[in-house]
Amino acid sequence: MTKTERTVLPRPRPRFRRGSASLRVRLLLVLVALLAVVCAAVGWITVIAMQDFLVGQLDTQLTSAGGRAVNENERSAVPVPRSLREPAG
Repeated sequence: MTKTERTVLPRPRPRFRRGSASLRVRLLLVLVALLAVVCAAVGWITVIAMQDFLVGQLDTQLTSAGGRAVNENERSAVPVPRSLREPAG
């Protein structure tokens, strides 16, 4: 054998079992699952917060509309003629 000649050794085959995934695939799956959980949590919290805010806003609007309706009825109430009033007795 001369100095320029090399013996080529066969590459060792990876020792994976059937069905086992590489580290890169497992990490990717874990990160995708973690991202899905975080997105679901943020969505759930957003729905709860928006529902509470919107119900409070609707309560405020209904209360003010009720107050306006009562005030309007008091101001524009048509007096009942004496002939239609019940006799006091």
